[in-house]
Amino acid sequence: MGADCILWCPDVQVAPGRWKPSHQLGILYVGRVAAEGGHKVRFIRCGHDVEAVAEEVRRERAGIVGISVTTSDWRSNLSLAAELCGRVKQISRGIRTVLGGIVPTMFAQEILTRYGDVDIVVKGEGEQTFLEILRGEPSSDIAGIAWRDEDGAVRHGPARRPLGDLDELPHAMAVETEGTATTECAGLLGNVYYDSPTRCASLLTSRGCEGQCTFCVNPWYYRPVRQRSIPNVLEEIRRLACHGVRYLRICDANFASDHARVMDFCDAIEPFRMQWSCWQRADMTDPGLYTAMRRAGCRITTIGIESFDQEIRNLRYRKNVPDEQLYQAVRYAAQAGIDTVGEIIIGHPLEDADRLRQGFDKARGILRYLDYVNISTLTVVPHTALWTQLTADMPEDRVAKLRLRSMFQCPSVWRFARNVDPGALESMSQDYLRHVYHGPAYLLRQFTRTLAQRKRLTWFNRDRIVKTLLGKALRRVRRPR
Repeated sequence: MGADCILWCPDVQVAPGRWKPSHQLGILYVGRVAAEGGHKVRFIRCGHDVEAVAEEVRRERAGIVGISVTTSDWRSNLSLAAELCGRVKQISRGIRTVLGGIVPTMFAQEILTRYGDVDIVVKGEGEQTFLEILRGEPSSDIAGIAWRDEDGAVRHGPARRPLGDLDELPHAMAVETEGTATTECAGLLGNVYYDSPTRCASLLTSRGCEGQCTFCVNPWYYRPVRQRSIPNVLEEIRRLACHGVRYLRICDANFASDHARVMDFCDAIEPFRMQWSCWQRADMTDPGLYTAMRRAGCRITTIGIESFDQEIRNLRYRKNVPDEQLYQAVRYAAQAGIDTVGEIIIGHPLEDADRLRQGFDKARGILRYLDYVNISTLTVVPHTALWTQLTADMPEDRVAKLRLRSMFQCPSVWRFARNVDPGALESMSQDYLRHVYHGPAYLLRQFTRTLAQRKRLTWFNRDRIVKTLLGKALRRVRRPR
């Protein structure tokens, strides 16, 4: 007998012709809850090959196909999801197709209106919702979905209350039980961290974020903030360690928000001698906390800097992090021996090239403590404070067109502010960072840190490191003046 349902999360397209696996925990939680509810679940890892997934659906004779559409690259993800739904309906019109995730939640009305082969959209956290769909309950009785009625009209059920106690959820990446859906999770563990031979797993210890950033959907999608207990997290880590996992990618939106909890986590995980990475806000300024994290195995922390311009960062993005706190957070993390990644957003309507340059000049002292910088152009998505602000005076028909366009390409801020040239801003940012990070001071720091930290030499190919760093230094020396 085949599976009751097929679950698929398409790969993410990072460049034309280049794809990377999408390691989303949401669909794993959905599948694990369904499996514990007595249903046979099959996770599919076919990358972006729609035909291969369709063939699995045919072979398994599944009654439901669930697809997760991620925010990483929702244009290609949504297109792949719609294509698969079409292929599934060619196999059998009786197979129900279900889309879930942040993107379908944002665009439930538009998706069901545009794509006739999509039957149901799960809105919000979907564990209990999908379980009720599998049980065959009438759509009108299920909270947290949108669907079509007999007349083809799109209907929206009442919102579902978020799960209060995250400890009630099964462990997303448990792989211990043979013959059930849990074995499929083993295929989702892989070498996803640089070139490491170490097995890596994603781990979620909380949902939500206390921040109110104007560009982020978290305040709308994940409310309230909830945390798993440390013993519950520790049990999942133990089970992962038994299967050879040695690196954890902690996916919390703001892992370090509760300092006491972070200290408890560090004390609990230290005996496992695991390496891990996390995300944090830029207002964590306790040097002792960074020392404890490093001792417990933290190797990388990604800090949401967003902008080096204090007015844009605090008044426009509502980060509410003064410059001094920002500098302390980056400096303390670096001094503790943790690699630091800075997330920068460019392209706010108030940010022209001169203002961006002034911000980078002002932050030159802190840039030397950042090991990596990720620069992205500001995008505006529905259900964010920034979207509400920029569309407040627009006619309804234009807002509706923007929403529909957003389904296929997350709109950059230049659609709202014509004075912004994101191409020029990004080019200037890359040139500036190239000047900073190809400098002798940065290259020497990275070279000495790599030689001093044995783990770095296992993450990267040693010969490539030496060749890259020395090559950049030599090119700089030989450059004509």
